[in-house]
Amino acid sequence: MSVELYTDNTVCCKFVDFYEEFYSDKSGLTFLDIGSGKGPFSKYIAGKGNKVVAVDINNELPCSKKIMSIRADIFKIDFVPNSFDCVIDNCCLQVFDLDQVVKFMQKIRGWIKPGGRFYAKMAAKSPYYARVKSRLTTEDDIKKMVKGFDGQYSIWTSPLGTGEVANHYIVSMVKCEG
Repeated sequence: MSVELYTDNTVCCKFVDFYEEFYSDKSGLTFLDIGSGKGPFSKYIAGKGNKVVAVDINNELPCSKKIMSIRADIFKIDFVPNSFDCVIDNCCLQVFDLDQVVKFMQKIRGWIKPGGRFYAKMAAKSPYYARVKSRLTTEDDIKKMVKGFDGQYSIWTSPLGTGEVANHYIVSMVKCEG
């Protein structure tokens, strides 16, 4: 699978790997897609037999039987605790202030069911992100964000449709009990 800019409406192959590892034999789960945009991740998940709540301030994704599309500021919404099996972020949280994201991650933790997961792809230091002036995520940032989660994160270098490459942190965490 060729990986293009996330704004090109593609599903990252790293998310496909994540989904296959943890959810390939399951359906009927509920996912939250924050910063969903046009919904490539939401459509992928719904196509696997799951329900998705897709939230974006500029949401262009129509609702369907499996997708509830909400146009809202992600920092101003709230959900019942333990509502989601998984929350995903594809390069959304990286554009906000780190302190705001750290607080928001604790809300996300509350929304995830016990044993549920959090997946994120976030910009890391690379020439592409220096050029587009995105807030870059560091290893220390991730450690602050994922308090109350356990899992892993790693750097992934991906080719872009522009011929450039970009580095991302791929974060895969499970909600800790307590």
